[in-house]
Amino acid sequence: MTDEELMDQLKGGEATAFADLFYRHRGRLARIAAISLRNRADGEDVAHEVLKELFERPHAFRKGSLRAYLGAVTRNRARDILRKRESGPVMMPLEDDEEHEHRYHPRTPDPESAVREDARYVAVERALQALPREDAEMFILRKMHDTPYPEIAELYAKSIEAVRTSVMRTKQRLRKTLTDEPPRKEVQNER
Repeated sequence: MTDEELMDQLKGGEATAFADLFYRHRGRLARIAAISLRNRADGEDVAHEVLKELFERPHAFRKGSLRAYLGAVTRNRARDILRKRESGPVMMPLEDDEEHEHRYHPRTPDPESAVREDARYVAVERALQALPREDAEMFILRKMHDTPYPEIAELYAKSIEAVRTSVMRTKQRLRKTLTDEPPRKEVQNER
């Protein structure tokens, strides 16, 4: 069943249609919010709030792509939270990440390798923090979550070419920051 059909049912009072919409969109919305907030639990909370709002006020969505609508609402909600946090740190420290030890250490053969791997992760996080937030978010969505360019373009209300350019430039900036090498000229043939 399409999102449009499910929304018509939900607007008609069919609450069971919401379960399909919830499970279809929850993971993606949580990922979008978590990237902005740099915290998985906060991302899940935002996704649940946005979907709860959809359930309580289905008529707020009128026409168009529900996927784009929910993505924009989620992104705006995450931005609101960031504005409230402005007096404190935007990024959560790595030590607060519950999966921190499990994410890197299993594939490293010894403690020295684990420390080097963690240092690289910290360096990448710091480099991403230094970039404009939107550029860092689009880079993370594309390169770390393999989100298709058209979906990122829709989410950020940009052209696909603008997203490609942003991701490429962000990659070049990260390379320069992390390696102190001059950026290489890249061909944009990645689709």
